[in-house]
Amino acid sequence: MGGVGSGVERSLERRPLATDFLTLDVRALAHLLDLRFDCEATCTWAVGGELVGSAGMKAGAGLMVLSYQFTGSDRLPSKVTASIPLVWSRCTLGGERPWFLCPNEACGRRVAILYCGANLLCRRCLGLAYPSQRETAGARAHRKAARVRQYIEQRGGSVDHNFLVRPKGMHRQTFLRLRVVHEHWMALYFTGETRRLEAMLKRLESM
Repeated sequence: MGGVGSGVERSLERRPLATDFLTLDVRALAHLLDLRFDCEATCTWAVGGELVGSAGMKAGAGLMVLSYQFTGSDRLPSKVTASIPLVWSRCTLGGERPWFLCPNEACGRRVAILYCGANLLCRRCLGLAYPSQRETAGARAHRKAARVRQYIEQRGGSVDHNFLVRPKGMHRQTFLRLRVVHEHWMALYFTGETRRLEAMLKRLESM
């Protein structure tokens, strides 16, 4: 029998997850380097404090060239070199921010993040899904309700059988607002679970 999150679209289940790829975020780079001028750097990726990847980067004249090593499903490493166009847009409060243009000539979308695989492309071109896209409406509601409970507990409150106990020092109006939000998400979760179980019973009865 399926639990929370069952019933997700098969097409989403088959798509690889964006979180399984190393990412290149132009916003993070812009905090460290002025990409409008010639510069060179080494990009590194770490998971849990352990180095898991690195790449050489050169930028200047509206273009970034990134070189890294990729190991595919055949476990054979191959070198990937990608040229990424850079563009800038004006910010509402002044200044400019950089964007990548997806290196795929058939795409060319303006994006903040590219994903490192056998090719350096945007999420759409690689057909990646976010973990949240694999959730059913009920599972999403359950996750958001759990986030409210966690917020309450982190501030010294408690949760007793999904009943929230106000943390000491939290304004009463703030707590009441959080309780309403929590009840909203829990109601959606139970509604979704009820419908899922009813559909399951119908399928069993028809067998």
